[in-house]
Formats: sequence, structure tokens, C-alpha cells
Amino acid sequence: MPTENRYTARVTANVSAAQAEELKRIAKKMSVSHSWLLRRSLERTIEEANGGPLLPLALPGIRRDGT
Repeated sequence: MPTENRYTARVTANVSAAQAEELKRIAKKMSVSHSWLLRRSLERTIEEANGGPLLPLALPGIRRDGT
């Protein structure tokens, strides 16, 4: 039996070339995949829109003071 994927929907988004390059740069700096970065951003957007808990977002390579 094949392993079940925890993700059940695929979403495609078109971004500008500049946005794609910036996404790759940020993902590399944080040592994460660009897919992870997009999923986490989506989670945060949904939480914020629904008034849900906005937990501290500790990202690798990014200090809390934004530098």
C-alpha cells in the first residue's frame, strides 16, 4: 500500500521572476525548502485572517529583531 501524503490538495500560483528569486534566496538563507516557506506563510495568513493564535514564528537564520 502506498504511503499516504499528509497534503490532500495541490495549489498552483504564478509569481514574478523577481518574487521566485527572492523566495529561493530566503529559503536558502533559512535552510528550508521554498515549499516549506510557502506552506508556513499560508498557515500564518489563514491564522491571522481567522483571528487565531499568532504564535511566535521562530525561523532558522532570522532573529526576532528582524536582522
